[in-house]
Amino acid sequence: MPVILSTDKTQLTTFAGKHSCYPVYLTIGNISKQARRSPSTRAHRLVGYLPSGKLDKTLSKAAARRVRSALFHMSMRIICQSLFEPAQNGVHFADSHGCVRSCHPILAAYVADYPEQCLVTCIRYGQTCPVCDCSKDDFDMDDFGDPRDQEDTYEIISIAMHAPTKADGSGILQEAGLNNVAEPFWLGWTHANVHAAITSDVLHQIVQGVGKHVVQWLIALAPANELDARIQRLPKTHGLRRFKEGISDLANISGSEHKAIYSQIIGCVHGIVPNRAVKAATALLDFLYIAQYESHSTETLDDLRMALSAFHEHKSVFIEEEVRTGE
Repeated sequence: MPVILSTDKTQLTTFAGKHSCYPVYLTIGNISKQARRSPSTRAHRLVGYLPSGKLDKTLSKAAARRVRSALFHMSMRIICQSLFEPAQNGVHFADSHGCVRSCHPILAAYVADYPEQCLVTCIRYGQTCPVCDCSKDDFDMDDFGDPRDQEDTYEIISIAMHAPTKADGSGILQEAGLNNVAEPFWLGWTHANVHAAITSDVLHQIVQGVGKHVVQWLIALAPANELDARIQRLPKTHGLRRFKEGISDLANISGSEHKAIYSQIIGCVHGIVPNRAVKAATALLDFLYIAQYESHSTETLDDLRMALSAFHEHKSVFIEEEVRTGE
């Protein structure tokens, strides 16, 4: 029985007028995606709240991070503890046909934004990938890292905890890109691999992450007046958002606005930015759209890799045109 956990820091709740918490939800993969996505079906169940209060100001930033991390994992362990024994030994349920089956609740997915992905997997924020062993120096490479395994992660943490000196332990963790969490909540959850359970944050990592950057580069390359004029001249079309004032001066852009820009910017910059920039942007937007497919096949995954490789082939144009520094 695949278990899906999710947390939402946007739904902060205050208890007793002073304690801020945010909810933890649980659902199962046996339920269809359409049902899980519809709040009215109540396919998600509230299983607990995580503390989100301020810490003592006398703590250093590093100490505060360690305390928050330990508090998060301790709280999640309390919330998920009742799933550990059934995951190992199974629990009997009758299905809709009356057949009794042995079910094992396994952590299949954890839905969270990137900062919380790092918190859940004990990864150092901005230094390494929570899913594979790529470091930040490898993020610009057209290559893939080896998948992480939670047993290996905890083994490294355990070695660091028993290092002869604190400095030695910190060095081990720094090299591995991990944080010192004495008892991660997923430790002992049979058949679970928290790194494989991490899912992409479509809104923040893809729509407002990957796509936002390429739009910024194209806007920096194109003459602002001409680009805005082209956007304004687009005819009214069903389902297509119009930007009456253009897009060069937009601020605080929402996810839906980003999607609307992606659907029209490639045609509008053609001829006023270098061809290689158009090819790189097209490839990255192709990657963005393919990555959001609800299901994938060997063919779609090949298309995804080809789009990413095409972007890496042409991406140097943004550095050559000085709209992006570094790789």
